[in-house]
Amino acid sequence: MERLRHILRPLKVATGNRVWEYSCGKPLFSSPRCCLQYICIGCVDGNLLCFTHFGEQVWKFSTNEPIFSSPCTSASEQEIFFGSHDCFIYCCSMKGHLQWKFETTSRVYSTPFAFHNHNRSNEMLLAAASTDGKLWILESKSGQLQSVYQLPGEVFSSPVVWESMLIIGCRNNYVYCLDLLSGKQK
Repeated sequence: MERLRHILRPLKVATGNRVWEYSCGKPLFSSPRCCLQYICIGCVDGNLLCFTHFGEQVWKFSTNEPIFSSPCTSASEQEIFFGSHDCFIYCCSMKGHLQWKFETTSRVYSTPFAFHNHNRSNEMLLAAASTDGKLWILESKSGQLQSVYQLPGEVFSSPVVWESMLIIGCRNNYVYCLDLLSGKQK
């Protein structure tokens, strides 16, 4: 992938040879998300693009602002989540249809993270951060807010969840670990 030249170019792992390429017209800062069926990537032009593994564009979903956030998928790979500079976190079906969107209080640079709720093992949650230091925990099927936490600085890094601990970096030069069961910082 040539990010600043706006080219998505998948390569064969064994040889490094180009499989196909697509010119997005604007820079790519998002990392591509490879799924069983598709490759999805966000573009600075505000579109989330979806391709087959053979380079055919399947769909395009438009937001109102640039997308720097890399997409993440649900465990079933039926939904794809991403943030945008328009201050929304989005959930689309793998057919490119909007399932829900959640308005944050600032732009979303980071990549959301889908994880199982330890209180209810059959429920999937989504962690996402906005640049104003807010950490949003949403129900992944509906986009309903479960909880929100305020960090003491801007956030551009992506959250990750391990067991019941959420870990994220902050612009105040600290990495935070939040216990999702108690809501307390570790």
